[in-house]
Amino acid sequence: MMETYCFKCHDSEKMKGDVDLTTFSSQSQMLEDREFWRLTKELIEEEEMPSKAPFPTDEEREEMVQWIDSVVNDRDWFANPHPGHVTIGRLTKTEYANTMRDLIGMDFGAAEHFSEDGEGQSGFDNDRDSLSVTPGLIEKYFAGADRALSAALALSRDPIKLHLESEDMFMTETSTKPKPYPGEPGTTGFDLRIGQMTLYDSVEFPVDGRYKFTIRARLTGRPVNALMNIDNKEAARFKLPEAKPELYEFFAEVEGGSRQLTLNKQDLPRGERGGAGAKKNFDGVHVDWIKIEGPVSEKEDQLRVFQDIPAGDSLGLGAAKRTLKTFGSRAFRRPITEDELSKYVTLFRLSRNAGADYRDALKNAYAAILVSPAFFYRMEEVNEDNMELKGSHRLDPFTFATRLSYFLWLSMPDDELFGLATTGEIFEPEVLSKQIRRMLLDERSDSFADLFLSQWLGFRALGESVIPDENLFPEYTPSLNSAAKQEPVLLLKSLLREGGSLLELVSSERTFVNEELADLYQIKGVEGDKMREVRLKDPKRGGLVGMAGVLTATSTPVRTSPVIRGVWVLEKLLGERVPEPPEAVPALPSDGGAQDSVTLRQELETHRDNEACMGCHMKIDPIGFGLEDFDAIGRYRKSDGRFPIDNEGIMPDGSTFQGSVELKKYLMVNRREDIINNLCERMLSFALGRELGEHDKPTVLGIFNEVARENCEATKLVEAIVFSYPFQYNTTQALEGQ
Repeated sequence: MMETYCFKCHDSEKMKGDVDLTTFSSQSQMLEDREFWRLTKELIEEEEMPSKAPFPTDEEREEMVQWIDSVVNDRDWFANPHPGHVTIGRLTKTEYANTMRDLIGMDFGAAEHFSEDGEGQSGFDNDRDSLSVTPGLIEKYFAGADRALSAALALSRDPIKLHLESEDMFMTETSTKPKPYPGEPGTTGFDLRIGQMTLYDSVEFPVDGRYKFTIRARLTGRPVNALMNIDNKEAARFKLPEAKPELYEFFAEVEGGSRQLTLNKQDLPRGERGGAGAKKNFDGVHVDWIKIEGPVSEKEDQLRVFQDIPAGDSLGLGAAKRTLKTFGSRAFRRPITEDELSKYVTLFRLSRNAGADYRDALKNAYAAILVSPAFFYRMEEVNEDNMELKGSHRLDPFTFATRLSYFLWLSMPDDELFGLATTGEIFEPEVLSKQIRRMLLDERSDSFADLFLSQWLGFRALGESVIPDENLFPEYTPSLNSAAKQEPVLLLKSLLREGGSLLELVSSERTFVNEELADLYQIKGVEGDKMREVRLKDPKRGGLVGMAGVLTATSTPVRTSPVIRGVWVLEKLLGERVPEPPEAVPALPSDGGAQDSVTLRQELETHRDNEACMGCHMKIDPIGFGLEDFDAIGRYRKSDGRFPIDNEGIMPDGSTFQGSVELKKYLMVNRREDIINNLCERMLSFALGRELGEHDKPTVLGIFNEVARENCEATKLVEAIVFSYPFQYNTTQALEGQ
């Protein structure tokens, strides 16, 4: 059958897609490339291959699928469980930043200059197989450690206090003069009425750190925003609501050295300005003064790392050894060995003998710890006592605590987890369940909800590399973009902390909005910038497919894209694989649907007539058509230009739906199990930091059954993953083809 149906395109002569199936003449050759044959099986099973007639009968197709499966998946994973292999990878940029924050006690921006981590085969940037260390990154580890420790050390010294009077600063419009403050004789300041008018000055910051800024200013005209930049990077944006002078406080991480501070006004979106008929150049920010203080700590007694030298100890050697033992154990996420500790104590002693004071000597020893592989790699120690068949072993308590904390916090274990690892109680079911609930309630789990959801659903780049055309969609402001990205994350956080079914991600009677996002959704009664939960009366909203962030991320900058939206639902929600379009088939123009004579749907139907495209687009396009209720930034609409919206979808199995409301019903009824299974796979892959394989199917099925019994309760999914075999075990060798 392979010769009849496959070799016509994939032999040594044609090699379509650079694939020559005739080179696989034995089972051993097939086993050398398991992943290729698993993909081939999937393409045949989903009727995407063969792409040209003659086509196999249903019976022949099933026979080919079973034959490939018997060859490449020749092991009964239910009878012979395997935990899979998790590579020893370095900390991601997010993990490094969070770990430094929790280790030192404050976020000093240690990873600010690190490059972003790319997605691995799992689709997440915490994929351990893709997290290697380069010489350039080693240099950044040195610089990051020095920056954070210098900032922490500076907090133990007197902070700077600067006062900048507005009239003493520089103004880009040199002919502009300071204006008096009404009712305050002798008080003057620059009034920033035009967007390009910029108040600026150079400020010397002694060290890297967190600085407090206080601005006294008043509004002249309608409400506007004030924007402060430090070296052309936004440090704060705040709204001035009224003419009365007010104090506006904010904090910003600043690198030590001479920095340019700039302040100018920013007009609000048209719908937020108020005062119809007023000229916007009469809306201004009248600045009195700016105060700067720092470095400062967010909380009292927050820092752990720099204490005073004990009285009566000239070098402080005994105190330093105790401090370094604590710091080293926390940094390495396990008890530091005596051999390791002695090296850092020796470095401290040498620094003291060379004239360094107690805290500077500690800083040198700390820095050495922070550039140790034991810190920036997530080591998983092999416990020989727990070794099972074929190299599989249960994680030791400290490694397990580390895996748990980087799953739910993307950071190091805290003292409570470390204590439970020390006693071994962390593996006790009741204790572990309690810890999971505690960790989800902790604000550190925000990183998990944000990163998991944004990378799984693909809206992380929204507002960065994915931006709607500002001429066509001037309403899509940076603040609206921020609210749209927060909406799905806040829903997931609520499900994890307060309980609820994960199916609310598909269809829900509530969501989270602020005033700007509520206006986009035509929801009344929401005021202010703060995001809050609202009950929905409109069934079109609620669930991911009704959220502006998802709808904008799955559009082009100038129009909606039923194809992108359809692929998104199939891949992200249902877990299906959609192949890349054939190279010979031209893509639809980015301005498709702009013609006055035809609709975007008609253009797509013409495009779909191509035989090579039909198979996939029969599944993709109907779903995308069902979301045509919404424009390219997620606003509800009834027409596209002069054409009424045609939002009917007809799936290959004959299922039909009209618009987003019925599409959600179709997904909840017809594809419920696919959604749950995909959620289980995606979160398990994120938790393990690797791509899943055939050997993970028993685990996924077990998690699926447990979660389905509990009505897809969000916390139950997390618990089922943490209690699963691959999460608590590892193996010393990767499986062939993993």
